[in-house]
Amino acid sequence: MVLAVWLVALIGFTVVSRVAGTNFSTAFQLPNTPSTQATDLLQKNFPAASGDSDQIVLHARSGTIRSPAVAAAAQKMLAQVAALPHVQGITSPYGPAGAAQISRSGAVAFATVHFDQLAPDLPKSSVQRVISVAQHADSPQLQVALGGQAIESAEAQSSSRSTGLGVIFALIVLGLAFGALFAAFLPLITALVAIGIGYDVTGLLSHAFAVASFATILGVLIGLGVGVDYALFIVTRHRTGL
Repeated sequence: MVLAVWLVALIGFTVVSRVAGTNFSTAFQLPNTPSTQATDLLQKNFPAASGDSDQIVLHARSGTIRSPAVAAAAQKMLAQVAALPHVQGITSPYGPAGAAQISRSGAVAFATVHFDQLAPDLPKSSVQRVISVAQHADSPQLQVALGGQAIESAEAQSSSRSTGLGVIFALIVLGLAFGALFAAFLPLITALVAIGIGYDVTGLLSHAFAVASFATILGVLIGLGVGVDYALFIVTRHRTGL
């Protein structure tokens, strides 16, 4: 009966969550903290320096970053990125201000992209356009990579792969602790059912409260860890009692 109730709850919340969708917040604020106060001061007195700064890394596959063909392709791409929405400007390694952004060997350099807003406030579509334009310059002569908070947020991958690896490792640990494969599956099943319901409920609550977009990832990690931890705890106490 307990199993049936939980399975019905899982299916029900999943269906409702898919129909209602989610409304997670991309803004994450910590009022009255020193970092927030510093950001407020920048936005008030130095708005041009108050946005996020990310990097475009350039690597010459042959020769150096100063080679005419490589330099022409890189400068053309940086000019296109500088003209995109929400890009305040670019500190190019080919300019006077970016002379120190080229490695001693001359094979690697980086440009700094200055956005007009902080990473949580930037539209994801604008950051993805920066990524797309920069990666379009990747060629047999020039390798392009990007990094930074806004870039990483826009390129964030699903946690399904890491969750799958976590389940596999947990199954190994539980199998060694219990000495039986079927017994190892039971706590994982209960943990995954609870995680699924919690994931769907969190998505529904995002319509009523300001829920950060990373809340579900934390829920999956904590739910899986707690499910395995308490399974080991209960079995250990049961064996001690016997």
